[in-house]
Amino acid sequence: MPPSLAAEFKKSFPAEKEQIITNVYQKPFPNIYLAGFSRFMANHKDHPFIQDILRSGFQEFVDTNVKDYPKHKNVPCHFVGSIAYYYQDALISVLVENGIEPGKILQKPIDELFNFILHKEGIIQQAS
Repeated sequence: MPPSLAAEFKKSFPAEKEQIITNVYQKPFPNIYLAGFSRFMANHKDHPFIQDILRSGFQEFVDTNVKDYPKHKNVPCHFVGSIAYYYQDALISVLVENGIEPGKILQKPIDELFNFILHKEGIIQQAS
């Protein structure tokens, strides 16, 4: 991490390495603890170092999970969750570079499910 960014990170997260390891591997809900780091990334998402982390992480995800499907280049690839949602510019860029069509990127699946039910029940009309 570049020194200037590392200094800002240390201000935001003064914990030492051992404390971080304990929070991730020994305490409950490590996902919530790690989500705090994402806020730092979001505040610095235009920094080249953060851009590299996002792109390499999404590329690894595509290589490990998406490319295993034989028809991954024939259908849109949809995502659900805050990481995909807030960093969708980097995600879409990686998908396109890999010849994968980006699909819907939802922060919360409940919103889409709610709209589906309203349309199905005829409560609201589907846009044409």
